[in-house]
Amino acid sequence: MSTGNFSGIILQPHNTPLSQLLSEHRDLLKNLNARLNGGRLYPVHPCHCLIESNLSAKELKKKLTGCRILPPKLHEGFLFRPVEVDGAQIQALSPQLFHHMLPMLSEQELENKSIPAGFIFGYVSFQHHEAIIQQGLESLSAGIKPLNLRVFRLHHIEYRYIGNQTSEQLPSSLSWTMELPHWVKINPSGNGAYHKEL
Repeated sequence: MSTGNFSGIILQPHNTPLSQLLSEHRDLLKNLNARLNGGRLYPVHPCHCLIESNLSAKELKKKLTGCRILPPKLHEGFLFRPVEVDGAQIQALSPQLFHHMLPMLSEQELENKSIPAGFIFGYVSFQHHEAIIQQGLESLSAGIKPLNLRVFRLHHIEYRYIGNQTSEQLPSSLSWTMELPHWVKINPSGNGAYHKEL
């Protein structure tokens, strides 16, 4: 049995855009699953977006001046929403951490893939149906517009995972804890961000 942990900073939209985002993801997963023939679609939980930074969330929020969540894309089987943040870079999940979100994918298999950065909400086992899935995603995503976030929050997050080395044992588990949020409110005039502590 192996254990590990990972800490970082995640970005989460305010409640209304977060509800919209999760609703769009549910609809996409449901409709894409209906189109699959011989493939498998796995929802990914939690749907987190990591930010690359050596700063604390409290310090990082002072540098952020904008955030956009782009329409869904497909990359090497990952269904995800690219994110653009002015003032920071988005960080991809590590193969080790993603393996504990979807244990059926081995760490070795994930190390050979390019895991995209952003909100990953699903994984598709292609089985030679990539073109059909791509076309389905494009048609289903046609009405999904980019989300420009005026208000969002940053959380310091700590993931803990316990993995098993053999398939006879129980599957691996993943848990996480988050600190209280650091709220960012973008100034509509483009002069940076207001910062609010809760």
